[in-house]
Order: sequence, then structure tokens, then C-alpha cells
Amino acid sequence: MNYTAIIILFALLPLWIISLYLFSRAAWSKLSNNYRSIDNFYGSNFGKFNARINDLNYSSRLYLQYNDEGIHLSVVKRYRPFHPPVFIPWNDIHEVNKTEEKVHIIVGNHLENTPIEISMTTFKKLEETLIQYTEKVNADL
Repeated sequence: MNYTAIIILFALLPLWIISLYLFSRAAWSKLSNNYRSIDNFYGSNFGKFNARINDLNYSSRLYLQYNDEGIHLSVVKRYRPFHPPVFIPWNDIHEVNKTEEKVHIIVGNHLENTPIEISMTTFKKLEETLIQYTEKVNADL
């Protein structure tokens, strides 16, 4: 057995845990404080996608599911510590701003707003789903 590899692994593991904690405090904490999901979510699966939440990039690290009540976001398992799943009701989507390349979605409860940025390509795929819930979303799609 290679003891050097074991020593390196044990040295890097605390760094990994600390970095996950700091990333969650920087970006995910605002969402999880307001929208923490406790129950198992049942709905349609959109799959993995890229997003930027509070200026932190989650490239292919987020899963999106949706149902009649809202959207459910969770982080892939290897990044899940300190990132509890969140459930955002449709009526808490307040603003959708589109540019040629990006779409900025503002979610919040009027006290705290959280910006979520996704690519236009992802939004076009997601837009078909959002159109079903237009009457519940408080933003113009």
C-alpha cells in the first residue's frame, strides 16, 4: 500500500470539506435559508444544468425538477454537503431578464432576492416548461 497517497488524501479531504462549506456560505445559503426543501420532491425531471447563483458558478452541478407548485434545485451528490435541496414556488420568480447569451432570473420573497443566471440555451429548453406555469410566475417570460 502506498502511504504517500493515503497521507495526501487525508491532507486534501479537510480542504475539500472547507471549500464546500465556504462555497455554500457564499452562494447557496441565501437560497437554502429561504427555500430549504425538507420533503422528498415528486415532479418532472429537467436534468443537470449550468447556473450562476449569487456570482458563484455551478457548472453541471445542479439538478432541476418541477411540478405544479414550483421548481426544486439540488446539487450533485459529491458537492451536496452544506448544500441542502431547495424548493422555489413559481410565484417567487419575480423577474426574468434576457440578453443574447444569458438569462437573469430573480427569485425572492421581497425581503431577500437571489439572482440566478443561466445560459440562453438552457433557458430555451426550460422555457417550454415555464410557459405551462405562466399564470403562477410573477415575471414576464
